[in-house]
Order: sequence, then C-alpha cells, then structure tokens
Amino acid sequence: MPAVSHATPTTAGRHLGVRLDPELEASLKLVACQIGCSLSVCVRRALRLYLRQFRDGEECRRQSRLVARWEASDAQLARLPRWNDWTP
Repeated sequence: MPAVSHATPTTAGRHLGVRLDPELEASLKLVACQIGCSLSVCVRRALRLYLRQFRDGEECRRQSRLVARWEASDAQLARLPRWNDWTP
C-alpha cells in the first residue's frame, strides 16, 4: 500500500464531481469564504476530518444511519403544506 502524504494538497489530483443541494452549497460557500479558501480546499479539509474521525467502520455506519434519518425527516417536512396557504 502506498504511503499517505499529509502535506498540503496541491491542485494536482483526481477530479470528483459531487451534487449538492442548494442549502449545503450555500453553507459550503459561507464557510469557505469565512476561512478564506476555495470550495475545493474546504471540501478536501472537511473530507479529511470526516475520514479521520470515522475510520472505524462501525462508527461510520452509525453516523450514516443518523444522517439517513435526518434526510428522511427533512424530506417528510418538505411534504408538509405551507401554513400561510391555509385559510381559517
């Protein structure tokens, strides 16, 4: 297995396309702007932190189940009618 470098990433490397919902994209842009880096650098840093924290397979599965429940809850809330559309 090749050695893993922990050096600062360069622009060289593989390209990976990821689709983000508008809210996640806005949050990512805000954080990147606040810390003064590009979106790509911000995503790489976030992935490194996530992967370092969840290297253990069981913890990763637990977190994935938690995120899936949040996403299901968000989807259910999106189906609710807007309250201001209701007439008394």
